[in-house]
Amino acid sequence: MEAARENLTNIHYLNYIVKEEEGGREILYFLREKMMLTTRKIRALKRESCGILLDGIPVTVRAKAQKGQKVQAMLNESENGSFPDTGRILPTDMDLSVLYEDEDLLFVNKPPGLVCHPSKGHRTDTLCNGICGYFKKTEQNAGIHLFGRLDKDTSGIVGIAKNKVTAERMTAQRLCGQFRKEYLALVWGCPSPKTGTIDIAMEEDRSSGYLKMRQGTGEGAKPAVTHYTVIKSDISAANLSGLDLPGLPGGRPGHQPQTHMSLCLITIETGRTHQIRFHMSAMGCPLVGDALYGGAESCDEAGISEDGMLYAGYEASGSAASQNITRAALHAYRVSFIHPFTEQEITLAAALPEDMRSLAETLEPMGE
Repeated sequence: MEAARENLTNIHYLNYIVKEEEGGREILYFLREKMMLTTRKIRALKRESCGILLDGIPVTVRAKAQKGQKVQAMLNESENGSFPDTGRILPTDMDLSVLYEDEDLLFVNKPPGLVCHPSKGHRTDTLCNGICGYFKKTEQNAGIHLFGRLDKDTSGIVGIAKNKVTAERMTAQRLCGQFRKEYLALVWGCPSPKTGTIDIAMEEDRSSGYLKMRQGTGEGAKPAVTHYTVIKSDISAANLSGLDLPGLPGGRPGHQPQTHMSLCLITIETGRTHQIRFHMSAMGCPLVGDALYGGAESCDEAGISEDGMLYAGYEASGSAASQNITRAALHAYRVSFIHPFTEQEITLAAALPEDMRSLAETLEPMGE
């Protein structure tokens, strides 16, 4: 796409230069076909006094553009800097780890224990509060649109679109697979085979008074697919086949004992709640530190029986080193995507936090 961006008095514009063969067309054509703006966005632009410009002059969508003229569409949510998304968020001074930033996108490395969105009990201490404070400090007239948010205890890369057009395009990339996110997870035992796919439908279970996922068998079940590769372990590939693993009814593997640990690289085709945690637990290798899908107390909650429930508890002692992990050991490690305007291929990576890094360093690379 040949549309460029421009900032005028802190208003962010998407620009398009009219080609010779396009001369005489209405502005609406360029907004829809060349700038790929949605009908909803175009309607919003029409309500702004400077939402649509032709060579810097406000025009209607019925105006006609000639060769060499510049069509401009405002990307900000509002030209006066009043953003619906940030207006309800209180700015908080937070030490953000910025991995990448431009006029449209911001990527940060979220630490474990930080909630992404404000909610009851978390009005001023979330990632969104920190981003709002960062934009205020840097005097940016930007919105806050998180895509691919992470659970509170999951660390790693979070993407923020600064306007709705960017958010829509990044969401579209996620849906078509152009936006790719890779996770690193520390799990108990060692998945076998060392590279594989887990395809187990999931559904919510709130019978215990809180959200937990289980194997999907009812009308609310949704497909879920997870791919994993073991990259480090304290079990060699040669010894993996000799492990005496427990079993669950129906031939499913049970949880491996907490005497071994592995580091897995994981990607998901679907973004279900707790998908990685549930799927790794389902194959007998729950995440280190995951009390919900692997703690001793969850064995009774899961009700392992012939009804097909797949998650179970394991002994809660673990190795001495693992006691440094006080959360499910999951980290959003790397993302790759196509920039929504420049079409540049971008790959970003975030190093493991200390709690996972210290354990991963004790493991050996997995051989063939």
